[in-house]
Amino acid sequence: MRRANPVLLLAVLAVMIVVVVVLVIQSQQSQPLSQPFDARALRAVDPALITHHQVDEWPLELADPRAMAIADDGTVLVLGEDALIGLDATGIQRFRWSLPVAATALAARDGRILIAEQGRVHVVSGDGAVVMQVDLGPDSHVTAVDVINGDLVVADARGRRVLRLDAEGAVVNTIPSRIPADHYRVPELSMALHGHGGVVHVVNPGQLRIESYDLAGNQVNLTGRSGSKIEDFSGCHNPVALFVTEQGFLTGEKGVARVKQLDPDGRLLGVVATPADFANAQAIIAVLADAQGRVLVLDGHRRMVRVFAERAEGGDEDDDDE
Repeated sequence: MRRANPVLLLAVLAVMIVVVVVLVIQSQQSQPLSQPFDARALRAVDPALITHHQVDEWPLELADPRAMAIADDGTVLVLGEDALIGLDATGIQRFRWSLPVAATALAARDGRILIAEQGRVHVVSGDGAVVMQVDLGPDSHVTAVDVINGDLVVADARGRRVLRLDAEGAVVNTIPSRIPADHYRVPELSMALHGHGGVVHVVNPGQLRIESYDLAGNQVNLTGRSGSKIEDFSGCHNPVALFVTEQGFLTGEKGVARVKQLDPDGRLLGVVATPADFANAQAIIAVLADAQGRVLVLDGHRRMVRVFAERAEGGDEDDDDE
């Protein structure tokens, strides 16, 4: 009996595989998508989930609002490219400082104000005097800063790293402590962080999650996931704004612009502001909660701070007109 030519058999098999692949591709292309993407579904919010309504808005004398923080005395600080303004609890401007740098990030803790610009962080006293300056190098781009238990914590979006520095400005460790080069996914120059209770909470934007660490860089919590549910984060880079409270997280998102309250495990506590509240998908710059329990949202598109208060039980208060 003649033995089959192995080369010929391989050639025939290869042709058959190609034919099958072509037929599968043609079949898939000939059938319409059964579930087309619908952005409107992501923008829709069940009214029963909305916990807040807008009660005030504070127009800003800033051409390019970039960050917002709240000082120990309740002063709301808003950062522009070349100025810092302070607002009282009614939105009245109490001071304005001209800045000699193009600012990128802001925080206020323990009577100090932290102002970042590219690769530098300036620590400023309450009267405006610079008491310390930290230089992270020309390849850095700082997008978030905070003070936690006396240490400075800095998010460098360009370097895709979070650093802990001591009171003298020397690097103590990275967060997390052992960090591969691709741990933080940063599609754009934006990383948010906020300290609370001795823990630093960092947005890993490309991973669509919030990572929580102690100051030594050990992970203590992980919150958030990508998805289309209201409690999830959508898009390729969210959340863009973060503030931590005793109840959990206040988050601001872009693309589907909305502000949410989540518990520490990522469960939805309520929707503060819906996509219908924003005229621009990139409007949300920063969020925070004040001592009165109000949620303040820095709307960069409208150049104002918008104030949201909790709805009364069973109430249906009308929002302020935009």
